[in-house]
Amino acid sequence: MSALPGPPPWLFYRVSPANRGLVFAKPERAIEISQLHCAIARSRTWGEFRAAMPAGDYELIAAQLFDLDDLDRPSDDEPFDSVAIPGYVDGDYPPWLQKEMQFVLPREVIEQFGEWQQTAINGVYLHIAEENRARVVATLLRAGYRVERREDLLFW
Repeated sequence: MSALPGPPPWLFYRVSPANRGLVFAKPERAIEISQLHCAIARSRTWGEFRAAMPAGDYELIAAQLFDLDDLDRPSDDEPFDSVAIPGYVDGDYPPWLQKEMQFVLPREVIEQFGEWQQTAINGVYLHIAEENRARVVATLLRAGYRVERREDLLFW
């Protein structure tokens, strides 16, 4: 694997709390998904949820939950429960970045360290065992990537 021309590709990574596998993503995607997870997991009211979500994402969810059935949207002080968010409990929303890693990691890393795993509900994903962290990061650095561990962000 040769170094890439231009500025180095930058990847954030963390360990998935769900399956202890490594998760790599482009910074903007990791931040986007973390914002969604934080809004859903930390909001206590619908007002907090609306304020924490990107406007477009909130509008899509509100339309699906309320507008399509001609229901009133909840007031800002109404209690929020993450169970109300379509796909959240099933792991379908926010997007699962381990399913996207094949598009951001070089083939060498996927072939050397990745293992395709089948889940009962969410299909196939690329699993990279946590114990390979140092070797995967070293491989990416040699290939010209900039790699930053971000356990402070919520993405998996």
